[in-house]
Amino acid sequence: PQAYERIYANSRGAFALRVKGQDKPRCSAVLIGEKLALTNNHCILEEAPDEMEAVFDYEDDLAGQHMAAKSFPLVDIKLTTEEERGNLDFALLELGPNADGALPGKVYPVQCLSMKTARRDDPLYVVGFPLGEPRTVHDNAFVYFPFRVTPEEYAEIKMLVSAEFDSIAAEDASYREGKLKEFVDS
Repeated sequence: PQAYERIYANSRGAFALRVKGQDKPRCSAVLIGEKLALTNNHCILEEAPDEMEAVFDYEDDLAGQHMAAKSFPLVDIKLTTEEERGNLDFALLELGPNADGALPGKVYPVQCLSMKTARRDDPLYVVGFPLGEPRTVHDNAFVYFPFRVTPEEYAEIKMLVSAEFDSIAAEDASYREGKLKEFVDS
């Protein structure tokens, strides 16, 4: 129970990113500063910052009822070119104050980005808004593809990935090959 309480408290800094006026969010993001957030760059399509908003408390309570969501405007998108991002799929968002004049970091916990190297099989939890649904915490995850591996670890992981796709039917061979290429490229 204590671990779940900590996960819940930490995940309060995660929020849904949506286009204003739409019912469901497009993506997930996380608060990393008083008014700075991190999301995937592919979540930012052609909309201008003022067309999007950060929605906190987009979740259900224990009775399954929607909580009252709190919105903060998106003021700016930082690091907009691939060169600025080092060709990585992330975007930094600047959020503005809500209707009460409070910045998100004064209301919700700011998350600390760790410089610790992720190792294979390290346990982790993932917070998000899958397919625009309310906040979900997946707590049974682990690092499958660490950032750095030895040649021996790479060979072992490649065999595991290949074995996972061996059950895919022949008509889905291109999907399998595409996923294996993604793994090798990563």
